[in-house]
Amino acid sequence: MWLQFFVFFALVWYIQRWLQMKSWNHFKGFGSLTSLPIIGHSYKLNTPFIVERVEELCLRFGSIFRLDIGPFPTVIMSDFDEMREMLRSDAFNGRHFHKLLPWRDVKGVDDYGNLAGVASSSGAAWKEQRRFMQMQLGDLGLRKTDKLVTIIGEEANKMTDIIERSLNNQEVMDFSRFFLPITNNIIWRLLTGKATNIEDPEVKQLSLAVGKVFSTMTPSSKLNIVQMNSSFFYKMCKWVGAENVIDASTPILNMIAEETKAYHSDPKGNYIERNLAEIQAQDGDSHHISHGARGMLHMRGTIFDLFLAGTDTTATLLEWILLYLADRPDLQEKLYSELKDKEQPVTTEDKMDTPLTVAVIEETLRMCPMGSGFGLPHMVTEDTHLAGHFFPKGTHIFPFVKLVHRNPKYFEEPDRFLPERFIDKETGEFKSNKYVVTFSAGKRRCPGEQLARTESYVFLAALIKKFTFHPPQGGKISFDYNTGLALYPKYAKLQVSMR
Repeated sequence: MWLQFFVFFALVWYIQRWLQMKSWNHFKGFGSLTSLPIIGHSYKLNTPFIVERVEELCLRFGSIFRLDIGPFPTVIMSDFDEMREMLRSDAFNGRHFHKLLPWRDVKGVDDYGNLAGVASSSGAAWKEQRRFMQMQLGDLGLRKTDKLVTIIGEEANKMTDIIERSLNNQEVMDFSRFFLPITNNIIWRLLTGKATNIEDPEVKQLSLAVGKVFSTMTPSSKLNIVQMNSSFFYKMCKWVGAENVIDASTPILNMIAEETKAYHSDPKGNYIERNLAEIQAQDGDSHHISHGARGMLHMRGTIFDLFLAGTDTTATLLEWILLYLADRPDLQEKLYSELKDKEQPVTTEDKMDTPLTVAVIEETLRMCPMGSGFGLPHMVTEDTHLAGHFFPKGTHIFPFVKLVHRNPKYFEEPDRFLPERFIDKETGEFKSNKYVVTFSAGKRRCPGEQLARTESYVFLAALIKKFTFHPPQGGKISFDYNTGLALYPKYAKLQVSMR
C-alpha cells in the first residue's frame, strides 16, 4: 500500500514538474522529461572533469543549449557575441540566489525580500550596494600614494619575507593556498584599517574559513548540489552534522557581526566606518536600501562578498601565474629585465612601462578563468528574445567563459600560454583583448576587478624581482586541476631560489 502511494506521489510530482518546465523544451540540449527534481540534469555531469564535459556538450548542441543545473531551467551560453548581448541586457541581469534557502540563511534577506550584498542581489538593492562599493574602492585609490596601493605593497613585502625565511630550510615550497592569508589580510585591512600579521593563528583561521565556504559551494560535489538546491536536504545536512554552507560560513559571519559593532560612522574612515556614515545619512528615508537595520544587513552581506570574491580567486590566480612562469624560465628573465629598475612596490602607474608583466596576468586570466570556467549565473527577469531564441522569465543563464577564451576564432594557438599575444608588435605596448571576459562584462562586470588586477600586478612584480621559480628537481610542471568554485592547481610545489 505504502509503495503504491509513494509511486503515485512520485508520478504526480514528476508530471507537475514536466508541465512547469515544458516552456523550455524548444532549446537544444536536454529536455524536461530527463530533468529530475532537485538536481535537474546535473547527473549528466557525473565526472570529475566537469569543464571538459561541458565543452563536449557545447560541441554537440551548439553555443546555446539547455542543461538544468539544479531544479531550475538552465541554459549554457558559450559564444562571445551572444554572451555580450546577454550581459548588456537588463532582462538578463537578475540573480536567482534568493530562491535558495542556504543563501538566504547565509546572506540574510531584508524586509523587501532582497538578498543582502552585491554578488547575489538584484534590482535596486544590487544597484545601490554596487554603487557604494565602487565609490569606496575608488576613494581609497590605486595610485602610487593612495591607501589601497600602500596596503597591497606592504602585504607584498610580508609575502616575500615569508618566502625568504622558508628558503633557509628548504628549496622546494608548496604554494597551494599559500597566498590566501595574504589576500584575506588585504580585504581585512581595507575593511577595518587594522594591520595584522598574516602568520597569526586568527588570520590563518579566517583564511581556512573562507576556503571552507568555497569547498562547500563547489558544484563538483553531488552532496553540495543537492543541499544547495533542496531545503529538505540542506536541513538534513545541518541536522546530521554533514558539511554544509551555513556551518562553513558561521565563523566569517560571526567575525563580521562582531567587527561591525566596534566602529562608529566616519565618512573619511575605513570601509566599515564609511558604510556606517552612509547608513546614518539615510536615517530619514525608511525606503532607502541603506536605512537602519536594512542598511546594516546589506553592509554585512557586502563584506561577506568581498571576502568570497576578493580572496580565494586572486590567491588561485597567483598560483597559476607561478606555475606558468616556472614552465618558462625565459619569460621570467624577460619580466625581471622589465621590473628590476622599478621601485618596490610597483604601482599601477608603472604598468605602461611593464607591458609584459601585465600581459602575463592577462594570459593567465585567459587560460584559467575564475569560476570553474563559468561566469556567475544570471536569471532572466522578463520574457525576452536573444539570438533567435525565446527566453522565458525565470531562465537561468550560465556563461561558459572558458570556451570563449579557448576559441581559435579569437586567439591563435589558444591552448598555449603565450603572453606575447597581448603585446603590440609595432609599439611594444600592452593591448587588451575584448574576448577576455574573466570579470564578465556589461552592468554585472565585477566591481572588484581593478583591486584583483592591482594585487596580482604588485605581487607578481615583488616575486619576480626577488626569486626565480622552477619545477622541483627532476620533475615537470603539472597543469592538472581540481574543480571547485575556481580551477585549483592540483600540484603547486616549486623550486625557489633567491636572485
